[in-house]
Amino acid sequence: MKNIMTDKKVDFLIADFNATKAEIGRRSNLQKASVLGIFWAYSFAFKYVLEEGHSVEMTGFVLLVAIMHYIYYSRESSEISRLGEFVRVIANKGSKLLESSADDIHVSELFTGSQDCKNECKDYCFKILLYFGIPLYFVVNLMYIYL
Repeated sequence: MKNIMTDKKVDFLIADFNATKAEIGRRSNLQKASVLGIFWAYSFAFKYVLEEGHSVEMTGFVLLVAIMHYIYYSRESSEISRLGEFVRVIANKGSKLLESSADDIHVSELFTGSQDCKNECKDYCFKILLYFGIPLYFVVNLMYIYL
């Protein structure tokens, strides 16, 4: 009887793991799509500026897009981290049910916290360019024209 209950609990944990893994993948793909969206918005703004010249409306548009995307991207990142912690909980519960240590269960979605510095620097520079550099370009050009 205990073996049947353990099997059912393991089945539930596997179902939770698969659902969480799918949600992490979905959110990651939405983040990638949103980065393409912000590049589309920036390219639209640059095209408009080249054809019509700088305007307050277009600078406001770029600032609004950058702020809204930063909020969205940060929220999704925190949710992905939260789901990653949930995967860690699933691994710990599964290890107790299987009477092994949590280190013996290798879950691909567990983030160990170790990233190489090169990727972190690229990510940091990319975010500065995306959320600060391009909007700053529009603001400085607008100030140059009107001041």
